[in-house]
Amino acid sequence: MAAARTPSATDQQSMGSMTLYCVTFTSVVTGDTWVSGIPNIKYFWAQAQGTSGTQASAGINVSQSSGTFTFVPGFDTQTVTLFVTAG
Repeated sequence: MAAARTPSATDQQSMGSMTLYCVTFTSVVTGDTWVSGIPNIKYFWAQAQGTSGTQASAGINVSQSSGTFTFVPGFDTQTVTLFVTAG
């Protein structure tokens, strides 16, 4: 069941005038959301960490509206890392 998610790990790195946020979530399912609170988002992408076997080639789609990210993984219950640049 889709739900609001809390990151299991976060990392923030300076990239000159921009900031890179690396945010990890566990057990992401289709429709899960995260309200980031990150201002001035420029770019974002996500990477699914597949497991061996059937999830080895699964991908992830992510959309963003007003700082809220919505996930659509190729397989449910995947670990996903979201990368966001802002500045």
